[in-house]
Amino acid sequence: MALEQLFLQKMGLAILIGALLGLEREHTKHQEIAGLRTFALISLLGSVTVIVSEQLLKNFILVYIGFVAVAVFAIAMYVTGARRKHVGFTTNISLMLAYIFGAMSGFGLFVETVFLGIIVAILLFSREKAHALISKLTHKEVADLMEFLILLGVVYPLIPGKFDVAGIVFPLQTIWLLIVIISLINFVAFVLSRYLKLRYELEVLSFLGGVINSKATSFLVANSYSENRKLIGVLTSSFLLLNAAMYLRNFLIVMLPNIYSIPVLIIPLLTTLAFFFAFSLNIIGASDSKKLKIDSPFHVAEAVKLGISLLLIFPILDLSQQLGPNFFLLASFFAAIASSTASIASVSTLLATGQIGLHAGVQSILIAHLGSVIGNVVVLHFANGGAIIRKSWKPLLISTLAPIAMYAISLYLL
Repeated sequence: MALEQLFLQKMGLAILIGALLGLEREHTKHQEIAGLRTFALISLLGSVTVIVSEQLLKNFILVYIGFVAVAVFAIAMYVTGARRKHVGFTTNISLMLAYIFGAMSGFGLFVETVFLGIIVAILLFSREKAHALISKLTHKEVADLMEFLILLGVVYPLIPGKFDVAGIVFPLQTIWLLIVIISLINFVAFVLSRYLKLRYELEVLSFLGGVINSKATSFLVANSYSENRKLIGVLTSSFLLLNAAMYLRNFLIVMLPNIYSIPVLIIPLLTTLAFFFAFSLNIIGASDSKKLKIDSPFHVAEAVKLGISLLLIFPILDLSQQLGPNFFLLASFFAAIASSTASIASVSTLLATGQIGLHAGVQSILIAHLGSVIGNVVVLHFANGGAIIRKSWKPLLISTLAPIAMYAISLYLL
């Protein structure tokens, strides 16, 4: 009975994944030749060839023959009559993928088949949105992104795992991994800032700008106030939101490479986000058509500056934690005033390499966030944003101290 059930699972999943891809193609491209039934049958063929090969042939030649047959069919469909029906090559590739997913199901790779099938279906369905998104990027921004990705890909395999300088061990690959994580977070925020069109556009852009660079966005908020003082309400709300975004980014920098820290960090994170958003909604005022201009974070110089900042701040924090917890907290605080991202990434590196304990890391992160907020306030002050500071200091203080209080309470209860 178990074998029959497994057989039905393999066949059923193959048909469903193929039908999903075929449904997307038939709905989006209005396919007449390769639609839902064709995709489902091709995926089923992939699964059947695997099962027959395993049970009867004891080799997988039939699986290869089946794939070649599907590939020939896809190419023939493209170069003959199907071309006149405006069938793009994406559909032909999808046919071959349907066969592969069916074969994967035949091998019993159920989770992998479902995951990849859904990802491919989403990529196919998001064609128009992807084109619309890309059209909003300038040529220079795309070029910067390509250079940045090449730099990340070329440098990582070349750098040593660790590097010892005067007794201080720099975990270079861990530091570089954090730069990649930070870059990915920045990428998502930057793309959303170009794509989203919402009622509260200024506030949303401030939040996304806070993810990328909170100090630069603080300066932009102050500059917007200098141009239009009637926006005091919405700009105060925007300043609170960019600090909330900074918290979110920094917690992600710590949690992604240190999964075990999530249970301890999630409550302080949700607490501070709740306070920031609540105060922001309460303060929010009337907006106008003005929007912030967020520059691309994908300059090679940005990666170099972040790397240098990490290499400067990391040894300071490493030495301070050897001197004692109080020195470590002070160093985290002052480092975050200068560079929030570099300070938090350095703490994350120390956690990832086991050089500090979890609770020492959490305490330094919370204190560093206090320094980061002060750094943003200093930028706002020198950019003539004093009115925003006077209006936001109470909610800013409460939202910053709330996660520290929640963490202290959780320690007491535990």
